[in-house]
Amino acid sequence: AAFAVLRAPGALAGLGVSVLWTTGGFSFYTYIALFLSRTVGIGPEGIGAVFVAIGVAAALGTAAGGWATDRFGADRVARGFALLLVAVLGGLSLAAQALPGGLALPTVVGLAALWGFAGWGFGPAQAVRLIRLAPERAPMTLSLNASAIYLGIAAGSLFGGVAIAWFGVSAVGWVGAACQLVGVLLLAHGRRRGGGAVARVGEPAAA
Repeated sequence: AAFAVLRAPGALAGLGVSVLWTTGGFSFYTYIALFLSRTVGIGPEGIGAVFVAIGVAAALGTAAGGWATDRFGADRVARGFALLLVAVLGGLSLAAQALPGGLALPTVVGLAALWGFAGWGFGPAQAVRLIRLAPERAPMTLSLNASAIYLGIAAGSLFGGVAIAWFGVSAVGWVGAACQLVGVLLLAHGRRRGGGAVARVGEPAAA
C-alpha cells in the first residue's frame, strides 16, 4: 500500500515538502534555547515564557490553517504559510545579527511566536494536499507524512548543529529559511505538474 501511494503523481514531491518544512523549522527549534540565550540574552525564565508564547501561537495557527484551507484552498494556504516561514526564519537570524539589543530582543521573541503560528498553520493545508493525491489511501498517505516529518526533525537537528559549528548559533534561522525556500520551490513545481489532474479535496473551485 505504501508503494502504491508513492507511485501516485506528485506523492514524492509532496512528502519532500513535508521533510523540508520540518527540517527548516527544527533547524531553529532544536536550538531555540541556545539561540535565545546567546543572541539576545534571554535567561531560563524568559525562555520558558517564549515557549508558552510559541505554544499558544501554534494552537492558533493550527486552527487558522484549518479554517483557511477550507476557505481558500490547500495550495494557496500552503504557499502563503511557506513564504511566511521563509521570512520569519530569515528574520530571526537577521534580527539577531543586525539589530541592536534593545530592538533585537522583542523582534526575536515576536518572530519566534510567529514561527509557531506559521509552522503549525502549514500542517492542515499540507495534509489536505497529500490526501487528495490518493484519497482512497488517506491513512497510508498520512502515515508516510508522519515518517517524513520525523525525518525532517532529524535532518533539522543535524543541519542546525552543523550551522552552529560553522557559523555560530545566530545562523540557524538562515538554514531554516533556506530549507523552507526549497520547499516553496517544490510546492510551485508540484502545482505546475499537478494542475487539475487530481480531485481537489479541500480546494474551492476558484483556487
